[in-house]
Amino acid sequence: MESRLLRLIEPTTQLDSRRKVFSNASLMRMIVPLFFEQLLTMLAYPLSDEIIHLVIVLVLIHNLFNAAAFPASGALPNGLRAVGDVRYTMYVAIISTIVIRFVLSVILGIWMDLGVIGIAAAMCCDWMVRAVLFLHRFRSGKWKECSVIR
Repeated sequence: MESRLLRLIEPTTQLDSRRKVFSNASLMRMIVPLFFEQLLTMLAYPLSDEIIHLVIVLVLIHNLFNAAAFPASGALPNGLRAVGDVRYTMYVAIISTIVIRFVLSVILGIWMDLGVIGIAAAMCCDWMVRAVLFLHRFRSGKWKECSVIR
């Protein structure tokens, strides 16, 4: 009886600890950039206010989208590759890098004159498109048809 109870309690404890780790990491991603200005100004070489502002904005953009989209666009394809779904993940990675990241970087960064902020936005768009495609692949179950050894 006691072992059944422990088995019922243990999964929720593991899940709660995973949630705590994720929420702590996300919290740190949001808090650390608040102190970047002080860290950057303490460096031995002088930085202009524009550069300090740009670094803070880039770190915030990266951290927000990294926490939101990268688990599904970075970790999930690793799992899909591990079960043998290599072609799909490779095609999505190559096509999204060329079509989304590169093309949007040129459009946003150069043509719309957003500079490095436009390139960061293009990278985030790439992560979001990959996340949607990989989540769709995972939920469709087509990855179950793949095998590592034939």
